[in-house]
Amino acid sequence: LKLDTEPSADEIISLVERELDRGEYKEVVFCGLGEPTIRLKELVHVGRKLRARGVRVRLDSNGQGSLIHGHDIVPELKEAVDEVSVSLNAADAARYAALCRPPGGEKAFAGVLDFIKRSVAAGIRTSVTAVAVPDVDVEHVRAIADSLGAAFRPRKYNRLG
Repeated sequence: LKLDTEPSADEIISLVERELDRGEYKEVVFCGLGEPTIRLKELVHVGRKLRARGVRVRLDSNGQGSLIHGHDIVPELKEAVDEVSVSLNAADAARYAALCRPPGGEKAFAGVLDFIKRSVAAGIRTSVTAVAVPDVDVEHVRAIADSLGAAFRPRKYNRLG
């Protein structure tokens, strides 16, 4: 998954529209081996264009976009995505910091919870996920999602190799 250059928003739109014109897809998902909101400007531009075309747009995120950009990005996302899925994967700040190793350490957990809460309040369909591994209290993560007004979806751990 190595690219020589990062594609521009217009290049992404062109490639996606070609696939959409074939009629096989009804949803576009921003996700990846990294946080999609790092390229917030491009995500918003592409998402707006696709939604204007009637395409459903979903964001799979670690929920740290507002922390990364230093401001609440939810108002921008509201114009660009129909749904947000946040991989929380921990029930408390210490476990979150140990598992995800965010730049903000344990403080990042509160930022992710705030992002979830703001997404729900903005009317964006919001879900929280957790991978079911021994160190993750999946039911506690479910309770957190419920308390924030978000849906919850457990994910199975897939051991590869």
